[in-house]
Amino acid sequence: MDVVATYLNGKLDEEVYMKQPPRFDDGTGQVYKLILSIYGLKQAGKNWNIELDTAFKSFGFIQLIADQCVYVCHDPVSGSPTIVAVYVDDMTLCA
Repeated sequence: MDVVATYLNGKLDEEVYMKQPPRFDDGTGQVYKLILSIYGLKQAGKNWNIELDTAFKSFGFIQLIADQCVYVCHDPVSGSPTIVAVYVDDMTLCA
């Protein structure tokens, strides 16, 4: 599975401003205040990981201690596990 626009899903904890991009500069010298992460920000990967981790844990998944990129959830009725391995914005699902 591939998550589309991964780094655009992270929320920023601090105020980040950026200059107008080339070809979109109107000559006023204005800057933009970012509300969400964008590609190229140093904190974009971390913010995405926090969002993903929070979502998995809210669905009852447990993060493995041995491998922080693997989440496991056991079905309460059948007891069968669901395993998700994450690499940046790609996931392998096993159920």
